Amino acid sequence: MQRNQVIRALLFVAVLIGVAPASAQEATNAKSAISGMVQLTVQPSRDRAAQRSIFGQLLYLQHELGPEGLSAFVQLYHDQSLSSGFLGAGRQIGDFQLAIAVGPARFGDRTHLTLNPWVYYVKGDIEGSLYAERYLGKTDAPWYFKGHAQKLFENGLIVGVYGETGVGVGPMIGYQIVKSTSLTFTVPVIARSGLAGVAILRFDF
Repeated sequence: MQRNQVIRALLFVAVLIGVAPASAQEATNAKSAISGMVQLTVQPSRDRAAQRSIFGQLLYLQHELGPEGLSAFVQLYHDQSLSSGFLGAGRQIGDFQLAIAVGPARFGDRTHLTLNPWVYYVKGDIEGSLYAERYLGKTDAPWYFKGHAQKLFENGLIVGVYGETGVGVGPMIGYQIVKSTSLTFTVPVIARSGLAGVAILRFDF
């Protein structure tokens, strides 16, 4: 079952990225670039006796494949209870990037194969994302969602909203320390969990 679902996911990736450059020479001349992000996340617990705080590290690397808005990427994540690694492909369509990835996620002592579609939007000082994750081969497995929307002001202030399954949804406020570094804080006010909030330190390169 898992193998068939992986094949379907890879076929979907092929449809998503569309037709590659027409010739090898065109592919050679296409502009290539590597960009990425390092993100450190702290989710403090409101009751440490019942639930421990979460300290997560994320690395995202993206390689532009050519003038068609195509890209390949890898994402690695780790915290005290979860480790994951995904490979995927994306395509830029206007101000949106549509992407899908497949990879293993180890939770506790079990490893699952996951499917990870997402959409990212940026235009000027407005940014937003919606990320999803689901275990393959488990029809009753729930979807995991994470997303944000924010506006960056000229003085470096960041205002927006952040939401995550198991954490909740709440207002986000932060500051752009330098052009490539920002720090944001979120306190969930809808569907609150045992976590008091989310603090994210993000480095773009």
